[in-house]
Amino acid sequence: MKTVTSPVQPLSTAGLEQAVNNIGGTTELSEDGSFAKKPDVAVVVFGEEPYAEGVGDVMSLIYSNGVKSDLALIKSFKAQNIPVVAVFLTGRPLWMNAEINNSDAFVVAWLPGTEGGGIADVLVADSKGKPRYDFTGRLSFDWPAAELNAANHELPVEATLLKRGQGMNYGAAELVADNLNEKPMVDKAKVENIVFSGSPRPPWKTYVGDGGNWQKPVSGKRSSSEYGKLIVTTVDGAVQEDSRHVEWTGGNESQFYWQSDALNDITPMRDEGAALVMIFKIDKRPKGKVTLRMDCGWPCRGELNITRILRSIPEGQPVRIGVPLTCFEKVGVNLSRVNSPFVLVSSKPFALTIADVRLTAEISKNSLIGCG
Repeated sequence: MKTVTSPVQPLSTAGLEQAVNNIGGTTELSEDGSFAKKPDVAVVVFGEEPYAEGVGDVMSLIYSNGVKSDLALIKSFKAQNIPVVAVFLTGRPLWMNAEINNSDAFVVAWLPGTEGGGIADVLVADSKGKPRYDFTGRLSFDWPAAELNAANHELPVEATLLKRGQGMNYGAAELVADNLNEKPMVDKAKVENIVFSGSPRPPWKTYVGDGGNWQKPVSGKRSSSEYGKLIVTTVDGAVQEDSRHVEWTGGNESQFYWQSDALNDITPMRDEGAALVMIFKIDKRPKGKVTLRMDCGWPCRGELNITRILRSIPEGQPVRIGVPLTCFEKVGVNLSRVNSPFVLVSSKPFALTIADVRLTAEISKNSLIGCG
């Protein structure tokens, strides 16, 4: 009996389950990589979150904003001597050397949509162990061997791992080795961590909270806190739906924030002089106190009163300001274990539109607001 575990994203799991069942095997779907019975093979389906137009723009070909959770999952199976077939969902070529190195087979499935079952057709053999269907697809783009252009980071990547038109079928010789370079050209952990730019970037997720529910996910074009006193709307900025209008109507303390499932060490960024940098415009000046908080796993946190600064900004005028990470450290934040880098809190009427939030050292001293 064969057991297939598909931990991350559902790739027409019904199709995969049916194909395996048809040859006398069993499947087990797991989102975290755990299993009741050790599988003969793990089919790890992972990839980019949906995006459109400018919202999905990236400054390099590094996958998932440099977050390694999918790679860690693949490695966890390998550590248990479980073969891994990695199925990567993407709309563009990305630098995936580490994931390729740690997979026994690596399949670029692009964006199969409702036809994900077709991937199961080529992945699962018949009852005699022979391919039911062979791979015939070939690369329509060069596949990169690096995340940036070595000579000029502003130019397209030139180093290629595979050329357009290359691909494999069953029985073909391997095209790449399993010792590809995994070291990025830029140590992103020291330079920048994008929290929101058009959309929340991995590992960050968007939430609102109040006394009714302090962790309510934001989804769709319009969301509100449990008591309805905080409303988040997706609006157009530089491109379609790339900004978030956040409005407190007053009456209950409510918070808007980004959070990750894991704790993040941002001390290397502090050492580089980084700040929490925000691009936004004030739509309605605050009628009461507004605090900017950073959390480091409950009850660890630190907050700054930014009411005066927000009241000083003209309404409707986009601004880019930053708060040094050392300011949050001074008010109690443990920068080695941050899970929420941006938490905006108020109980009084106030509204702003946020275009970009990131941790970065790339900000002039004139744009830093200090520690309050």
